[in-house]
Amino acid sequence: MVHYHHPAMTSDCPDNGTLSLCHINHVSITENVYHKLDEHSLDKTPIAAYEMRTKMKSSQSIHVAAGEVDAEFEALDGGVTTCQKDLQNALDWATQFADKDVMKQYLAQGQELVMGEDINMTNGGLWIIEKIKIDQPKDKQSVTYHSQALPLDGNHFIGIFNNMHYCKLVSPLHALEWIYVDSQYA
Repeated sequence: MVHYHHPAMTSDCPDNGTLSLCHINHVSITENVYHKLDEHSLDKTPIAAYEMRTKMKSSQSIHVAAGEVDAEFEALDGGVTTCQKDLQNALDWATQFADKDVMKQYLAQGQELVMGEDINMTNGGLWIIEKIKIDQPKDKQSVTYHSQALPLDGNHFIGIFNNMHYCKLVSPLHALEWIYVDSQYA
């Protein structure tokens, strides 16, 4: 038997549009995807997952659960920056916790890690098979990661997919490993 796991959310907030102190419990689903061990180049096989397939409730549905009944899907989930913000959070964490000398080396000689805009997918099948997109210019001064994203509003024809937002993300460890190791290869 196959079990499909989807994000879930519960709330004790009033549903009448009244903003008050309340609690929202949001459970997201994440699957880490790792590089296969390269037996010819053991020293260059990354430790961190190169991709985190994350399914979460849409920002709109969280705002509505908190009492903001007029929250708009397009404004909160419809653009191309929702997943990009999560990618940037991982990079910001890594730059904050990296050793100062390592950061100096990274900034002086490392290949810069940039978090680009989301690439919105049209369906879940495409979302699951497409890897996080990595753009690397010929000059190798930077590398840009783009999340494969799938924002779904509350009107999906299959009810279990209503109010979801799927992102391909990187972990803070991946960003930290980039700063310490991978950025130096180019």
